[in-house]
Amino acid sequence: MLEFGFHQGAGLSSHMPRNDLQLLAMASTQDASGGMETLWQLCLHLQHLGYPVVVLDATAPETPRSPGLQHLLAHSARAQDMRPAAGAANTLAVLPAKLGLQTLLRQAEPGQPILPTLQPLLRSYALVVLHAPIEVLASPLLDASLATPLILMPPGQNGVIATYRQLKLLALHAGLNGLVACMARSYPAQQLRLAQDSLESLRRCAMRHLGQQPRTTLIRADRPQELQRLALQWLENACTISAPGSFSALPSIPSAGIPTYIAQSH
Repeated sequence: MLEFGFHQGAGLSSHMPRNDLQLLAMASTQDASGGMETLWQLCLHLQHLGYPVVVLDATAPETPRSPGLQHLLAHSARAQDMRPAAGAANTLAVLPAKLGLQTLLRQAEPGQPILPTLQPLLRSYALVVLHAPIEVLASPLLDASLATPLILMPPGQNGVIATYRQLKLLALHAGLNGLVACMARSYPAQQLRLAQDSLESLRRCAMRHLGQQPRTTLIRADRPQELQRLALQWLENACTISAPGSFSALPSIPSAGIPTYIAQSH
């Protein structure tokens, strides 16, 4: 189980939980272990702020032994069992979602948003975190969502090139911008300078070729307070998942109990 202390700073009152179902998106990384660890830490910070989180992991396929979104779509009555665990701020609900998201994309009606389909299934939570390859995030899945996916960038030229390509996919295929976090360590100082230069190079490249200025931030990954800051920046870019056929999300339902078909990170 991942456990850590959370220290609230000035201004956190503006981030009090809302009743709407909110969506956050994060692009998966080639460094799966490092990217997933950062994802867990960010989600746990958000839960310590009072937001029950459910992660839809589009990098993991559903199986009979690891059921997930596909099974929930096929048995929507089970949605009533999708309830955050009371007092479990250090435990994350994680649903494999690769096949379920493929089903939603395949069955989607042209011009109709896809995300509202998730609202009745996950409305007991406050935040749905979509962790997916950039190709999924740049698909019609996020149409009309105004989402700002989080992209983790390593310092250096290769990181700049890979991140620019991700921003280009988002811009050209989904009309979306991104929140880019360059992950570096405090020491040696040369790495911080490299990270700063990498972000500046990315901003110039995106403005020159895409006509947009991505949101960027430098994160010292060895400092817990920096990940807390990133979690808040990410939260500021959350978008609402409306109920099907409406213009606002239904309120989330606070309750207890852990569904048996949800994997938990410990």
